[in-house]
Amino acid sequence: MKFVSFNVNGIRSHYDQVLLIIEKINPEIISLQETKVINESFPEKIFLQHGYKSYVHGQKQHHGVAFLTRLNMKNIFTGFKNNFFNERYRVISSYIKTKIGNVYIINIYSPNGESKKNLKKFEIKKIFYKSLFLFLNKFYEKNMHILIMGDMNISPEDLDVGLSLTSYKRWLSIGKCSFLPEEREWIKKIFKWGFVDVFRFLNPDKKKFSWFDYRSEGYIKNVGLRIDLFLSTFSLLSYIEESGMIYSIRSMDKTSDHVPIWIKLNF
Repeated sequence: MKFVSFNVNGIRSHYDQVLLIIEKINPEIISLQETKVINESFPEKIFLQHGYKSYVHGQKQHHGVAFLTRLNMKNIFTGFKNNFFNERYRVISSYIKTKIGNVYIINIYSPNGESKKNLKKFEIKKIFYKSLFLFLNKFYEKNMHILIMGDMNISPEDLDVGLSLTSYKRWLSIGKCSFLPEEREWIKKIFKWGFVDVFRFLNPDKKKFSWFDYRSEGYIKNVGLRIDLFLSTFSLLSYIEESGMIYSIRSMDKTSDHVPIWIKLNF
């Protein structure tokens, strides 16, 4: 079974890239972030023609998450279920029945946070991660099969940062978000809850990035960050076969600034 996660940066502008993902990967489930569209305007008919149902949680111009699936997804929930935090169209979750039991899927679009100097945005990101932790504690058990996927907006390790040493130090000095010590503590708390970074589990030494800045031609220069992640509970690790990134999508004209990521599980 294949899963894809993609910060599409506007579904109406980039739905053609999602169709290419379907053609290349043929996944059972696609998790989209930053759809930037109200539910009624989501192009669900286009995906239905290709056999995918849409489950959406969005608003105009900003944020938004969605599932596209060929499976029967159960109990679609939006947000953190009980108002831990006004997540602003950033979370959608569900589960699927498989031969190994229920697999729970959480699609995340984390706030960027901007920088420590932007007190409001940085605090929103901090509260988001705290709310995610509380959400896991309240509604899930550590022995469950759980996948968190999406744009987490944090590079967990230095291996996930593809900046020059000068730029790396400058980002830290000005408090720019993505790999600040505070942010890494937030995501470490999720790991300690019971999750493993799937890509890093399979590729302990590999440097690959899922986000490249438009403005600095980051993709051409391979200057980017790995901030799009699949996180798995330990019970699923033995079923994970592959993990990858679809760079051909990022190399297209007028594309998202993110690279679609995917995993394959043996069930």
